[in-house]
Amino acid sequence: FCGVVCETRGTVSCANVSEDERLANRTHIGPLRQSCYIGAPVMVDGEVYAVLSFASPHPRRRPFSDHEIELVELMAKGISRYILETRMQADRDRAEALEQDRSLVLEMVAKDQPLDSVLSQIVRMVER
Repeated sequence: FCGVVCETRGTVSCANVSEDERLANRTHIGPLRQSCYIGAPVMVDGEVYAVLSFASPHPRRRPFSDHEIELVELMAKGISRYILETRMQADRDRAEALEQDRSLVLEMVAKDQPLDSVLSQIVRMVER
């Protein structure tokens, strides 16, 4: 079912999977039992990064409400935001570490440290 969410790049909800053409035709996942499904894409940098999915082997008596769909979409957006913030923090951390390494190398050169020591520090910097 995640494939349908990825293809449509939108939320997919269905109270009874066997009655939904988009989902019932996914025969490669095995025999379908009547069940309900809701899934929303977790978008990162304009691409589907993951799918937040909920399913039950029991069909629902009613379709998912707008509020239920909105809740799942908000959860997926929250996960997206967390991933982006984590990536941004990692980028900041890498930039800060690089700047510290550069400063250390420049300080070593300014203090006329032996070339082997400076080159060793540069190698460690590149390895990180």
